Amino acid sequence: MKITLRTSLLVFVCWLSACGPASESKDQETAPDSLSTSGMSKAEIECFSHPDFICESGLNFVRLGDYVSDVRLSTLSEAQVQDSLENGNGYIWLVRTLHMPEGKIIVEGEFLDERFASDSLISASKVNRIRVESPMFRTPADLHVGSTLAQLLEKYDAASIQVFSLPEYESINIQVGAEHYLYLIRDKGNQIAQAEGNALTVSSIPQQSVIAAIVVM
Repeated sequence: MKITLRTSLLVFVCWLSACGPASESKDQETAPDSLSTSGMSKAEIECFSHPDFICESGLNFVRLGDYVSDVRLSTLSEAQVQDSLENGNGYIWLVRTLHMPEGKIIVEGEFLDERFASDSLISASKVNRIRVESPMFRTPADLHVGSTLAQLLEKYDAASIQVFSLPEYESINIQVGAEHYLYLIRDKGNQIAQAEGNALTVSSIPQQSVIAAIVVM
């Protein structure tokens, strides 16, 4: 069973607390015209022409719809793979976490109704969401964990940016237009959100705030 995340902020909040259903995989799309591919290799162009790729030095690493069991970091011998089975709110899902010295990548499978989930369904789980907590990987806009809000604003028009706060997780989440990414910025003590209240906008956030995680969905 697979339920769309993007239609509801509430469902996204549930994901952060491991309590709800996940998003549907997205069809492949071409990269925005504003992103130049001049000087890129064929592999880099292939990677950056798909908005649901995470890139490692221009090579595709993982995308939505891949089998969770196939996800590897073959070029990084120091990476450690940890598999777990999570459950909450009546659902069960497979999680593969890739631990690296620089951070981690958390790959989540499809959410299954735990009443009908079987070993075969779980083992055949496909990637439904990717949480990037490593600076080694970048989006087609060349943003990565460690990039600042100022750098994000250099890439995008502020009018296309949506901002919302998750106070229980002391974070502010940023989405640009209809992109498949959420950029997460830490808001320790919810100081920014509390100061702005319902008027929270991208201009309310200090421009040197650092992207702590990128969620692909």
